[in-house]
Amino acid sequence: MGELEPKTILVQDWLTIIFLFCFCLITILKFVNPIKFNYLMNINYSKIYKKNPFNIFNIISCFFIIIIFSKQLFFVFRNYKIVDNEFIYLFYIFFAISSVVVSRTLIIVLFIKISRYGEFLKNLINGNLNIFFKTSIILFFLMTFNLYALNSNHKFNIVISILIFINLFYSQFSLIWNTFKEHKPTVFLLILYICILKISPWIIIYSLLFI
Repeated sequence: MGELEPKTILVQDWLTIIFLFCFCLITILKFVNPIKFNYLMNINYSKIYKKNPFNIFNIISCFFIIIIFSKQLFFVFRNYKIVDNEFIYLFYIFFAISSVVVSRTLIIVLFIKISRYGEFLKNLINGNLNIFFKTSIILFFLMTFNLYALNSNHKFNIVISILIFINLFYSQFSLIWNTFKEHKPTVFLLILYICILKISPWIIIYSLLFI
């Protein structure tokens, strides 16, 4: 037992550093665009999808989102003994998710330039970022509570993951449904968006991590 304690403390140290870094990112985002930040924190917020999605606020928030979801996946994988309790595995997960986000962004930018549905795709990007950012903020505080108040309770972590998944599924479905009703793109574009930009990234993540 004495041999495991230093390693546990070391893991707790770098998790604490990452949590502090995430808190700093939240502070920076509020400073970069306080109006949008406060609007996104409003529980009654509806949608603000019309602006250019490629801005500094969205870039920083995307980085924050990747870190938060990487940590949550790491906690889940660690609980099920899929990965060891070491920093390198969090880095692998972060790298896999980042690779998917970058490749997805490049594909979307290409479609924006060559297709007539650029506005439609920009709205989807903004909508997705807003949904994931709000979810990440909630997840950040839930993970902090679980790690330091409940000592990484496995059942609480699973409940968090299930609720987050349900929320994202419903939010994504609502976003796609409302955006497609507004822009009325072709069925082919709908299938392309769901298959290439929604389903395939998770297949890529699984391949990068486990194959």
